[in-house]
Order: sequence, then structure tokens, then C-alpha cells
Amino acid sequence: MVGELAAICKQLKLSDLTKLASQVAFENEIQYLTDVLRLALKNREDKRIERLIKEAKFPVIQTFDDYKFDPISWPKGFDKEQLLSLDFIEKKQNILCLGAVGTGKTYLATALGVKACTQGKRVRFYRTIDLVTELVEKHRTGHLGKTLEQLLKLDLLILDELGYIPIDKTSSQLLFHVISNSYQQQSVIITSNSEFGRWNEIFRDDRLTAAIIDRLVHHAYILGFSGPSYRYIEPKVFHRQLRWTRQRFRSGCYVRLHCHALEFLIAKNSQLALLLGIARVPLVFQTKRFFNNMVGVNKITSTFNLHDTALILGF
Repeated sequence: MVGELAAICKQLKLSDLTKLASQVAFENEIQYLTDVLRLALKNREDKRIERLIKEAKFPVIQTFDDYKFDPISWPKGFDKEQLLSLDFIEKKQNILCLGAVGTGKTYLATALGVKACTQGKRVRFYRTIDLVTELVEKHRTGHLGKTLEQLLKLDLLILDELGYIPIDKTSSQLLFHVISNSYQQQSVIITSNSEFGRWNEIFRDDRLTAAIIDRLVHHAYILGFSGPSYRYIEPKVFHRQLRWTRQRFRSGCYVRLHCHALEFLIAKNSQLALLLGIARVPLVFQTKRFFNNMVGVNKITSTFNLHDTALILGF
């Protein structure tokens, strides 16, 4: 009987109801059948959302639970509620996030993308340099047309870190194709720490730069981000919170704590090495005097991102 039910579900293109039947209490036939099918529908929707999020290729899954909107300057006639409604996607409008490094632009773009996925939207997240690299390769191998068609099927395209690395003329032209194709056809979210007046430094062609800005800005909301970097603020907070740690381990043991990509190495004589980790540049610290005061450590190798630093602070 169980095997027959599974076969029928397969023919009807339903999930295997045999796994759901035991999860529903029976009161009457109609109620039981309705509840089982409702549960099957929910499972199907959950799997679809999971698939959409996976296909979007977010570097990290972010939500708005802990997001702070304080650094954002809102354009006239547009506010937080309108942004979170995702109405701009339905209207094929763009969101341009411009401003200082570390003020939450990428976080906001990612959280908007994740929310769009939960509403059944097709989303794709790219670091701009990664998309450009892919476009150049597809152009070289003769598959550019197929890639552009796939991008056009999206409801939302997110281009992160536009302007971090200048691109050559061919790459600029290929990126222009993507932006031009998306114009009034889909929504685009751009994050950049460069104001429009400096975009010609990115694309290295004044006419092309003007054409790209024109297509992005028309039907767009521009959000300004200002203030200190969260990557700078958070370590200062942890520093204050860890003052007691310095006293507690004055005797000279070795402790390693992981807090938001920070590593704290607490050494003898109350020496504290704080490695501010945000990057991919290998750093090897081999200061003999420093390590002579540490127990069980001869060498530290740490990996960091391009835009941040490593600091050693002695106390």
C-alpha cells in the first residue's frame, strides 16, 4: 500500500505523501486530506526557495534581523518600508548603493536578494570583477550570447563592489551590454564606494561611462551610505570587552578565541596580539621576542582580505 501511494504521488508529480501522512492528526477525511496537501505544498515551496538561494550564489546568507539602517540617506519619496516591500523589483527599478567602505552596502544588497528569493524571485549575485571575468571568457569561447540570455531571465541582478578594480575597454563594453540589456527589463542592485564623478576612472571611457550611468540612474533609487566602517567599530567594541581577558591571563597561557573573524592571542606578560582578519593576503609573524613570550606557539600564519589590515597591538 505504501509503495502504491508513493507511485501515485510520483505520477501526480507530488512529493512523497507517505512521509507527511504521519505528521497530520486525523479529525475527518476532508480535514486530513487538506492538511496533508497543505504540508506537501509548503515543503515544495521551501525546496523552491532553497534552490533559488543556492542558484543566486550569495557569498554569505544575510537577513535584516540585525541590520542597522542608520548610515543610509534616503532619496525623496523613498523609504525603508518601500525598499523592504521589494516593489522596485516588480517595477523593474534599480537600487544604487553608493558610499563609504564598510557601511553595509553589500550586506543590504545580499539581504534584499535573499528576501527576493523567499518571494520566488530569480536572483544572481556577482562581484562585478567576477562577472566581467566570466563575460570575457564567454566572449573568447563564443558563448557570450547564451550567458547574456541567462542573465536576462533574472528578476534581480546584484553587482557588488563596482569600481574596486578598474577594468579594460573590452570588459567595460561587455559590462555595458549586461546593463543595457537589463534596462527596463529587470532590476539591478549596484554597490560601489565611488561617486558617479569617478566612474570614468573605472570604465576609462567618458562616453561609455555616461551611457552606463544614464541607464542605471533612470528608474533608480540612489541610497547614500556614510559613517565609519563597521569593520573598524566592532574591533573597538571587542577590545573594550576583552580588557578583563588581559588581566585574567597575565600568568602567561595561550588562548585563542574566535569572534567575528577576530583572533585574540593572549601571551605572557599581558601581551595581546589582535589579528584583524578580513582578507586574503598571507601574513607570517615571526618576531622572535614576541614569540619567546608565548607558550606553545612558534609561528602564526593568517589569511586576510585585500581591503583590510592586520594589526599587532602590544599591551
